[in-house]
Amino acid sequence: MRCNPHIAIGLFCVCAIVSGTATMAQKNGWHRVKMKASWPQLMGQRTLGYDTHIMPGERIGPVEVGGSALEAVKYLGNPDEILLQPVTDADGNKVTGDNVEYIYKKECIWFDWRDEGLDPKVYSVTATCGQWRTILGAGVGDTPQKLTSIAPQVCSSIFDNGELHVEMKTGLSFYAKNRYGPITQITVVPAHDKFFGCAN
Repeated sequence: MRCNPHIAIGLFCVCAIVSGTATMAQKNGWHRVKMKASWPQLMGQRTLGYDTHIMPGERIGPVEVGGSALEAVKYLGNPDEILLQPVTDADGNKVTGDNVEYIYKKECIWFDWRDEGLDPKVYSVTATCGQWRTILGAGVGDTPQKLTSIAPQVCSSIFDNGELHVEMKTGLSFYAKNRYGPITQITVVPAHDKFFGCAN
């Protein structure tokens, strides 16, 4: 299990709890749900022919950060699993606009979006296998050093179990089994001017 508490979107912080096999976790309010009729879903045939590039701060493959969740579904199809996290205010009261996560097991990718507005937008996308690569060829399965070579400054944390988490201001973060590798998941969020996990 892993958590991405550094992904700050607007006034709330998203903490996605999903394992590498995309099993559901009853932590931080996330729970498995069925597709709602009002949610982005595939109508007709999938659009094929997308690339598999990881672009920090922008996208992973056809899933664009800040882009339409419906557009992502047109490429990936309907998700294999859906997690939902109710959003509450500072007093713990439920507010509108749940956090939703679409999980695609075969493609080893998931993306998060907020259930609000006419065209819900993606706020983060995560890859968990090596088919998704940066333009320099780095991806899941490589060492942290290979991926951090694209960023001049990083924020890193090592957990009690030795797992490494690295955040880049370019809008990319990743987990690795330890500081020497291999990388187990890569997340893309909007580029930001400060670190959420370290002092700037």
